[in-house]
Parts: sequence; structure tokens; C-alpha cells
Amino acid sequence: MSNSRLRVDGLPSFSQALTQALFDLATHPSYVPELRAEVEPIINEEGLTKESINKMYKLDSFLKESLRLRGGGKGTVTPFLYANFKI
Repeated sequence: MSNSRLRVDGLPSFSQALTQALFDLATHPSYVPELRAEVEPIINEEGLTKESINKMYKLDSFLKESLRLRGGGKGTVTPFLYANFKI
């Protein structure tokens, strides 16, 4: 794998999601070999590009599940009532 740098300090929601996913991965190390088996060949063959990341289906599923379980991301909505109403 190449030594790539990822700068996330200006993107708080992304950095929080990435940190949570890393904690989830540390908590469930049994997922590491399966994710690595998917990611390494793609990066070795194509490098780290947008197109190569789009081919990492298991990694995508892991990140989405991490967000789903811990909250955050596009799917999270905090209910807020602006006015009284009747149903």
C-alpha cells in the first residue's frame, strides 16, 4: 500500500464518522482480514482513486453500518417542533 495522507481536520462530520468506524473496527477485529482482502488488491492494482474506492463494497457496507449503529451522517434527523399542531 502506498503512503497516502488523509486530511480530515476541516471536515468534522467526516472525521467523527471515520474515528467511529476505526473504533468499531478495533472493537470487532474479526472484520479486518475480510476488509483487507478486499482493499489491498484494489489499491495495489489501481492505486487510491475515486474509482478504486467505489469498488470497495465491503468497506462501504462496514462504514454505512457503523454510521447506522452510532448515528451521524445523512440519515440522522433530529426532530424539532417549530409550532403546535393537531393531527
